[in-house]
Amino acid sequence: MCEGLTFREAMAFAHRRGLKGAVYNAAQKMRGWRAHKDCCKTAEDARVAGVELDDVLWTVWNVAKTNPQVRAQLYMWLTDCAARVLPLYESASLSPIPRHRIETVRALAHKGEFAQLEQLGDGIEAYKMWNTATDEGKRTPALAAKCVAMGVHNLEGCCTWALIARWAVSEAAPRHKEAEALNAEREWQYKRLAYRLSGAEVADLPLVHTELVPV
Repeated sequence: MCEGLTFREAMAFAHRRGLKGAVYNAAQKMRGWRAHKDCCKTAEDARVAGVELDDVLWTVWNVAKTNPQVRAQLYMWLTDCAARVLPLYESASLSPIPRHRIETVRALAHKGEFAQLEQLGDGIEAYKMWNTATDEGKRTPALAAKCVAMGVHNLEGCCTWALIARWAVSEAAPRHKEAEALNAEREWQYKRLAYRLSGAEVADLPLVHTELVPV
């Protein structure tokens, strides 16, 4: 169970920051599911309650700053999102660098070696790569998958990397199925996040040269 996602902590964080936006609204929705004031709520409860994925991600990212367990879980979730779309990149390129980046982040996150993860950089190169492709009209699912993998160590950009991964899946989908694919990937990401944050022993999503795999 994610110790950071309690009604009390989410609301306390919102009030400290003077927020009436994402975190506040997420906490208010979660309140309807609590059995009593101090009840620990899970990301799955938030999902079922209708809290947006980005709202939960923003809350989790802030909790992760001071909660090592949640921080590791968020890193692992990002590597799962990258692993989902990695085949889109590797079907178009033989470079092992994106795969190695995912493997490196997983290994360090499992050990709780966050200082070494921070030494990988701030993900700015991956951002530049994506923004340049966007400006030049050269975005592709393969490039999107590469950017997600190369930025997977950047927790601050977790919402952005998840969004780019969804875009990659949508663009790779058959014609007229793009919206369906995007929504399905968002649902997978949300369920996977809830699973990661549940406290259960979760196996890493395998890095394989195959089609997208289920949760």
